[in-house]
Order: sequence, then structure tokens, then C-alpha cells
Amino acid sequence: MHPDLFSLGPVTIHTYGLFLATGFFAGLLVATRLGRYQGIDPQKIMDMGFIMIIAGLIGSRLMYCIINISYFIENPIDIIKIWEGGLVFSGGLVALLQQWHGIPGDTIFHYGGWAIYGRRLPQ
Repeated sequence: MHPDLFSLGPVTIHTYGLFLATGFFAGLLVATRLGRYQGIDPQKIMDMGFIMIIAGLIGSRLMYCIINISYFIENPIDIIKIWEGGLVFSGGLVALLQQWHGIPGDTIFHYGGWAIYGRRLPQ
């Protein structure tokens, strides 16, 4: 497998990133369609999905920066250079769980379940 699919000037499309984004949007599409059959507003599921992806990206980068703290103390501007790599799965998971904690229970169990699993989570 090729790590880079193609480049257009300074923009490089990476294989992993493309498939990750495709999987996320396909899952969100399935969740909105299944939610529509249950009478759930698709916009609420899309909003929850957007919150989850942003929280995951911030948490992933934060955890990477914590793990490599000595480098980022010397180069603090590199913290924002997410395009150069440096995301950690566990950090994204922790941020996502923290984001869930800040959302009212009924909302996360109802819309969050649809955004992730395509069905409502049991309470």
C-alpha cells in the first residue's frame, strides 16, 4: 500500500487519512438514514458527529504533544502543525469520552449512539 495517494502542489493526500475520512462519513450517512426511520432529526446526528470528530482530533494531538513534551517545549509552534503527523488514538478516545461527559445524558445516549453505532444506546 502506498502511504501517499497523490500530491497537488503542497497538498498531499495520504491513503490512511482518505480511508479514515471515508469510513467516518459512510458511518455518519448510515446513522442519519437509520435515525430518520426512527424519527430522529438527521441534523442532530450530523452535529453530534461533527463534535465527535473535532474532539477526537484535538485530543489526539494533545496526547501526542504530552508524549513528546520535550520536543514541543523547544518548538511550541509545531503544536499546531497537525499536517506533519502526530495523532495518538488513545488521546482521541479520551477526548471523545470527556466530550461525552460534558453533554447531557439524554442527548449523548440518543444522538451519540446514532452517530457511532447507527442505533440508540441502551440506558
